[in-house]
Amino acid sequence: MCGRILPEYFPKIFGPNENEPLDGTAVVEKFQQLADIINAEHPDSKPKSAHEVALGFLNVANVAMAKPIRQLTENKGFDVTKHNLASFGGAGGQHATSLAKVLKIKRVIIHKYSSILSAYGIALADVVHEELEPASVKYTEESVSSLLQKCEVLKEKVALELEDQGVTASDFQVYFNMGYKGSDSKLMIAEDKSKNFLQNFYETHQREFSFNDKHRDVIVSDIRVRGSGNAGKITERSAYKDLAKISPKVVAPGIEKSKSSVYFEGGFQEANVYLLNDLDSGTVIPGPALVIDSTQTILVEPNSHLTVLPRHVIIDLDESQSSQEKDADLKIDPVQLSVFAHRFMSIAESMCTTLQKISVSANIKERMDFSCALFDEVGNLVANAPAVPVHLSSMSFAVKYQINHWGDDIKEGDIWATNHPKAMGTHLPDITVISPVFVDGKIRFYVASRAHHAEIGGTVAGSMDSSATDLKDEGAQFIAWKLVNNGVFDYDGVEKYFVDELKKVPGSSPSRKVEDNIADLKAEIAANQRGINMLTDVFTEYDTDYVLFYMKGIKTTSEAAVRKFLKKLAQENKHRLPLQAVDFMDDGAKIQLTIDINEEDGSAVFDFEGTADETFNCFNAPRAVTYACITYCLRCHITEGDLPMNEGVLAPIEVRIPEGTVLNPSVTAAVSGGNGITSQKITDTILKAFGTVAASYGCMNCLCFGQGGLDKKTGEMVAGFGFCETIGGGSEVYNAILTALKSGYTHIDTADAYGNEDVIGKAIKDSGVDRSKIFITTKLWCIDHRRAAEALDASLKRLGTDYVDLYLMHWPVPLNPNGNDPKFPTLPDGSRDIDSDWNFIKTWESMQKLDKSKARAIGVSNFSVKRIQELLAAPTTKDVPAANQVELHPLLPQKELLDECAKHNILVEAYSPLGSTDSPLLKDEVVTKIAKEHNVEPATILIAWALWRGTVVLPKSVTPHRIESNFQVVDLSDQQGEELEQLYKRQGVKRFINPNWKPIVVFD
Repeated sequence: MCGRILPEYFPKIFGPNENEPLDGTAVVEKFQQLADIINAEHPDSKPKSAHEVALGFLNVANVAMAKPIRQLTENKGFDVTKHNLASFGGAGGQHATSLAKVLKIKRVIIHKYSSILSAYGIALADVVHEELEPASVKYTEESVSSLLQKCEVLKEKVALELEDQGVTASDFQVYFNMGYKGSDSKLMIAEDKSKNFLQNFYETHQREFSFNDKHRDVIVSDIRVRGSGNAGKITERSAYKDLAKISPKVVAPGIEKSKSSVYFEGGFQEANVYLLNDLDSGTVIPGPALVIDSTQTILVEPNSHLTVLPRHVIIDLDESQSSQEKDADLKIDPVQLSVFAHRFMSIAESMCTTLQKISVSANIKERMDFSCALFDEVGNLVANAPAVPVHLSSMSFAVKYQINHWGDDIKEGDIWATNHPKAMGTHLPDITVISPVFVDGKIRFYVASRAHHAEIGGTVAGSMDSSATDLKDEGAQFIAWKLVNNGVFDYDGVEKYFVDELKKVPGSSPSRKVEDNIADLKAEIAANQRGINMLTDVFTEYDTDYVLFYMKGIKTTSEAAVRKFLKKLAQENKHRLPLQAVDFMDDGAKIQLTIDINEEDGSAVFDFEGTADETFNCFNAPRAVTYACITYCLRCHITEGDLPMNEGVLAPIEVRIPEGTVLNPSVTAAVSGGNGITSQKITDTILKAFGTVAASYGCMNCLCFGQGGLDKKTGEMVAGFGFCETIGGGSEVYNAILTALKSGYTHIDTADAYGNEDVIGKAIKDSGVDRSKIFITTKLWCIDHRRAAEALDASLKRLGTDYVDLYLMHWPVPLNPNGNDPKFPTLPDGSRDIDSDWNFIKTWESMQKLDKSKARAIGVSNFSVKRIQELLAAPTTKDVPAANQVELHPLLPQKELLDECAKHNILVEAYSPLGSTDSPLLKDEVVTKIAKEHNVEPATILIAWALWRGTVVLPKSVTPHRIESNFQVVDLSDQQGEELEQLYKRQGVKRFINPNWKPIVVFD
């Protein structure tokens, strides 16, 4: 497409007979189609040609590939720009120069056998053996002498092992595995000529973690000796030695085989084509050019030149590479937008890497409870690294608060810290460090990091007191603190906020680990500085207006995507606008949400009117938490592009949160649990209103522990620590479906009301089981009785299928489709909001009209004998229900219902065949006796009884063992079946599923 691959030099291995060349025409057609789509979606931008689109794909790929290269290199403490780029693989030579430009590397080294380097490398590989011995000793002069003597013994063992493999040891390397006492981070330090392992440790630790603590003991955990030898006969050459020896010479004219038009930025350029085997060592070829051999095509881009060596080729980039061409009209280029999105994301991720490396507390370094992000000149979120969702959108509000607070008193070298809910913090342990960044004397952007400090003082170690009722119980708090003033770290401020202020609070303690607070705050500062350095490079590479334009472009693109989603959501849910949802905390506190969507422009109002008042516990959630939850839920629904989380997601949204509520509490309210636990309920409520995702476990359990602090008897500080860990939940339905299908189940029963149709659809798709081999049942929910066809289509879309095998009316109860809740609307007195102008007979009339290619059979659920008779007697009833799904088990045998259904050939499906999770049936003496007779579990017997009666049984479980055991089939004798049939006479009839539908009586 771009002229970088020449079909005449490429193997003819394509087509049905594997003998055809590359099809350039097909590639051009496909990219032209993409160009047409892009131009149609961006009518205000300059039209793009197919070649521009193709080059855009290459640019995005190169930026994406550069990200892990930079990340892996810098994780080891090395500056990627001070290295050469080694290229390998058949496609390496196509991308190497572009990658080097992105990484600011000036030289590329390509081995002549780079496309088959793995096979070639086997011939060169050393045979290696390693021996190690535990040490666990403090590093001293005496211990080093002893350890080196032990290494001599290990060398002898290594040499013997290599001899057994037919190789003579030619090299030995000694290593000490070293780390600070009490640290989990170890560094493998190799012996050098100085034999000064300690100094090498300090230098490596400084490079890896950006700090040293020479007052702490260094421990040698173990010692290792690695020996190597080579049995091969090939001797590899050094590219550096060859380059130093050769005499460069300009390529001889006429040696090129042909010329080719190659597409670069700005258009096509004519490039000479050379065969690598025709070029002598020392030959220098200016770009643009193509250098080809039998296994690879090397692209020499403009402003670079290639030098041929005996075993390598070297590509050197000219110094002029750093300048980038800018568009004068500043209109969004979708390709360039993707490039900048990747660049900004990479910067944020690099910040996170720095923070994790330099931090000392396990909560940040190991648990990774932190986030880093970039913001524009007014504090709008531009990009973040994938991290803790509740941090992300809320951080921009914290940045904006500080900008407004400090006003004109913002100077270069200032860094702020904040954690207070009043300043849009989430909870006190989450300390946000913000750095304003000046370009040419003007603030152009901000960078910020937020990390959960495991110990900031307070009434309990870990600073997460579950019994807290006031913010002062939860540790250090600061609204706006200049952590660094004119480049000077504020140690006095640390003493003030983490020690002195907390001593004034009755029952509270200063931070139990102030030294960790200082180290982690410095780690956040270092992370910010990393972001500043990298973003400054971007401003250097492009002009300021260009960078700011694409910062804004990322936000506007995300805003458009959210508006598109909201318009679609409104169109699909016209019958229940405004969207509403209610959920409850464990203490009964209500979270109520109404979403009013403007169908014209895709804007929306998220109104939490009706939410419970502020509570006298720690589960209040500052306003910033709700904004973060809204942003997260919206971002999860944006499927267009690969954009980072940013401020544009919230641009079309107005949020209304009444003051004094659990979601907008007073400034003194305790909030430690609101950040984690209440946020889960807010998220569930939003997704419930959307009607797109099943509810999660609705909680984020935290375990906090520690020791030390202020001794209440002596008033002295006792050294200690604090730690916090999260106990995760998870999605069980997806894995349950996969397990069930793998175990041989073919009938999947779900319903709109269960909220898991989308998860089930994905699991069925991912299982690989053919759709035709699965019988899917879903159900019409009560608020949709007037719109069965629309509800069926919505279920099919969520399930990702064209049809369901059975579509049931879930309950014979029509609810108000325009009520105050999308599932269970209620009246002011708390009773069900019944659709009194409708009835289940009208619903069945509409179900009979459903497209039979979408619902292959229709039926009912929870219909009693009386309801079956009423339905069949109605003049509008033309079709007898195919099935009636009802609760059936030995304590609710419903013999009359079975007989009535059998009379009309209505299949009966039994749900809750075990009774309930804690059902007495599982411990019943008759059930357990029969289970022992068959050597199975009681649940298997209850399922067998349902089958003995001739019903379809629907056992429910998410536990793999239970799913598999439920699939076991045993045949009951008639005597055993009758024994179980009579259980209700001894224990009484018991119905486990009996919702309150008053004034309608369902079971009579």
